[in-house]
Amino acid sequence: MSEPTTFEIGRTKITIYGGLNTIGGNCVVIRSPTQSVMLDQGVNFLQLKSFYGLSIQPESVEELRDMGVLPPREAYDDIEEVYISHLHLDHLGSLNFPNEEISVYLPSREVAEVLSHSWWFGWKQQLLPQTLSFAGFEDVKESKSLKFTNVSQRLSFICVQN
Repeated sequence: MSEPTTFEIGRTKITIYGGLNTIGGNCVVIRSPTQSVMLDQGVNFLQLKSFYGLSIQPESVEELRDMGVLPPREAYDDIEEVYISHLHLDHLGSLNFPNEEISVYLPSREVAEVLSHSWWFGWKQQLLPQTLSFAGFEDVKESKSLKFTNVSQRLSFICVQN
């Protein structure tokens, strides 16, 4: 497990918990004086494969956090919103959040709900809360604090306004 990398731009801190110089496990936290948001919270498949296999399965989402497969619990401190870029597990991660007050924005709540039906088997069931309702999840939209801008066909950019 690597330590998070933090950049400061003015009064805004950008902390990368995963996905820097690797594929998967994406998790970026942006903290400004007025808001804290998380961009993705993906499964780190390299960590997953190094600890688990066919005969060894994780017992809980907390175990996955402790082993560095999912972002650590402290990454969620003061987070108000989580934005998921797309519904691959290396970006979506767990819908089992440490804080139930977090608002979650998905590219498509409907698609996430359909995908989740295949997760009730094997280790992926740990990624879902015992009682899962998609009623609290919202499709991504622009807000007063975030502006979504297309940089290219392959890259989106999110700007946090102070």
